[in-house]
Amino acid sequence: MARFALVACTFVCALPVAQSAEERIEDSRLEYVRCGSSTGDFLVEVHHEWAPNGAARYLELVREGIFDAAPLFRCIKGFLVQFGIPAVPDVKWKKFTDQTIPDDPSLGIELKKGYMSFAGYGPNSRTNQVFITYGYPNHLGKAAWETPFGRVVEGMENVDAWYGEYGDKVDQLRVMREGAAYVQLEHPNLSFMQQCEVVPAPAAQVTMPPPTTQSVTRRPHGAREGAEVTQRPHGAQLGWEGYEAYFALVPLVALLLLYLMRSKKKTL
Repeated sequence: MARFALVACTFVCALPVAQSAEERIEDSRLEYVRCGSSTGDFLVEVHHEWAPNGAARYLELVREGIFDAAPLFRCIKGFLVQFGIPAVPDVKWKKFTDQTIPDDPSLGIELKKGYMSFAGYGPNSRTNQVFITYGYPNHLGKAAWETPFGRVVEGMENVDAWYGEYGDKVDQLRVMREGAAYVQLEHPNLSFMQQCEVVPAPAAQVTMPPPTTQSVTRRPHGAREGAEVTQRPHGAQLGWEGYEAYFALVPLVALLLLYLMRSKKKTL
């Protein structure tokens, strides 16, 4: 029995540590965007390796000032906050609404709290609207157009503080037509973005906030209908991917156990 325990321990200790999809991706092109808001600043870490087209479009929107003073018109606590319509819709903004970008290949990166992606509605549909997740929207991020391009790495408490009582009640079409004037008149408590700008990498490494545990059943506007969103259990940050090495060793361990059992019988 002691021999079996020793052999089993040797195999278990030799197994590799499971990694999430983003940990398996070496990202040499990180950029950072700092945004102001009604409740304070937050810092976005943009990952070009996760979604090259999505990251490039987001940075282009930042440099063009599309997010400056933009209303946070769809804020649903425990799910996501969606934005990307400027305070004064103009020709510059409409240029982006008419220019979709190609989808990025999905790398299997899960959407966790603070992750950012585009709100699309089908293949190659991403334009100017993005969202930040408040939890683990398990059914989002599977489609190519929902591949995350970045995450909030600082100031998530300010994102959490955005006003969310209006939920889905803000008329997105009126925001597109009238901008902030409509929002300030009929939804005066709504939170707003301030200026966003590309900034140098932070001197110190920042960490992600812990995940939430709320359940949600919604999707971003424009996304496919009919798919429910179920909150991932607290702390369940890895899917089955990453455990392939464990499964591959199951037959070997079974044969080893059978051999040891037969050896024991012969000695009796």
